[in-house]
Amino acid sequence: MDIEQSQPARDVPQRDRLPNRRASQNISFEQNNLNYQMTVGLYADGRVGEIFLNAEHGNSFVDAIAHDAAILASIAQAEIRARELGLLNDDGGET
Repeated sequence: MDIEQSQPARDVPQRDRLPNRRASQNISFEQNNLNYQMTVGLYADGRVGEIFLNAEHGNSFVDAIAHDAAILASIAQAEIRARELGLLNDDGGET
């Protein structure tokens, strides 16, 4: 029994690597009496490449949630980019 099956060739999205040295923006803000620090790393063309979000109390529950929110934002950004390229349909499945 042949396990390998031939699959049609398709475009695979490539990750744009951020340069080792890159521009970034640091933003401080307050929400619900908690202070946050956000750093946004940028590609040379100004696109957002990475997001770091920290709460004022490091290693706290709120800091962990803020960190996870930044990861979620990165994943959402990648999916939006995949939709723009036509690699995902409106149901979230691959085209």
